[in-house]
Amino acid sequence: MFGDTASYLKLGLSFPLPAEKIRAFAERVDVLYVVEEVESYLEDEIKCLGIKCIGKEKLPNMGELNPDIVRSAFFGTEPETVKGDQDMLVARPPVLCADCTHRGFFAMLRDSSLKQKVMIAGDIGCYGLGGADPLNAKDLCICMSSAPAIAHGAQKIFDSEREVVATIGDSTFFHTGIPSLIDMLYNHNRSNAILCVLDNRITGMTVQQENPFSGNTLQGMETLVISIEAVCHALGAENVRTVSPRDLTEVRKTLKWAYKTDGPVVIIVRWPCVLKKLDAEEQTQFNSEKILYVVNNDECTGCMSCINIGCPAISYDKEREVAVIDQEACIGCSACAQVCNLDAISPKELEHA
Repeated sequence: MFGDTASYLKLGLSFPLPAEKIRAFAERVDVLYVVEEVESYLEDEIKCLGIKCIGKEKLPNMGELNPDIVRSAFFGTEPETVKGDQDMLVARPPVLCADCTHRGFFAMLRDSSLKQKVMIAGDIGCYGLGGADPLNAKDLCICMSSAPAIAHGAQKIFDSEREVVATIGDSTFFHTGIPSLIDMLYNHNRSNAILCVLDNRITGMTVQQENPFSGNTLQGMETLVISIEAVCHALGAENVRTVSPRDLTEVRKTLKWAYKTDGPVVIIVRWPCVLKKLDAEEQTQFNSEKILYVVNNDECTGCMSCINIGCPAISYDKEREVAVIDQEACIGCSACAQVCNLDAISPKELEHA
């Protein structure tokens, strides 16, 4: 981009900051620009050294950087691309996969009939999409593993005025979520925070890496399966329940129990990610039979209850005013059938997947 018209100093380590290396480099250039993603960490540290530099005056402090963004910031030009009619583009926000294990759980968590005043602290993972339309089951998310700590602190502030729920994935829970649970249990006085560990048996968001609860190492070797329940009990958690997100009635009952329970609660929501390759034991434990669901047009009134769970396999036919399930996309989680109050959605058995 800049070619040989500029000098470069690329840092492979930002802490501790190589102050003398940066100072020596700054002395050799006329103007020092700091190109870094998101917040101005390096820029601020360099200015604290008394070195003049330019950073966020030109570059955004949100989102990832790419060559086009940097080129536009410095040269005011954009690469030539094929341009189309933007008005013709259909908005397609990211959504949870069809048959995602998290969808039914978030649909129940969002249900205001369970509890009117609930604050939901989300975390970093696929399940972060549970906060998007139409599920809207997340109020805030700050950083990885922050949800349990946020929920605990918020609950102590709200006291009995509002319930606070934290959602965190299984691998994130093990990564840095356990210390937050320890704080929640240790400082439990006046805190009834509810921690929901969304155990989809794999690290779903970042290409299916193994984790301590998956039973395999990163090299694919079988290893000890660390029990989330055992970890929670060992830390002193007394109110622990495990539920399948495929059974929405049971999820509702478990959430109602959690809201009425005095003291910290841990709910483990367990079902494997739809993208995970199940081993023989998992195929037995988690029924791998593939069932498609279809809409009975004579029974469907177009109430949109199934649409509001946000499954990409379901759409709404405006002409006929009925819901439609794409048979190519449906995997068979049954969440749509369970939220339909008219029994207008029924299963169609197929061959084993």
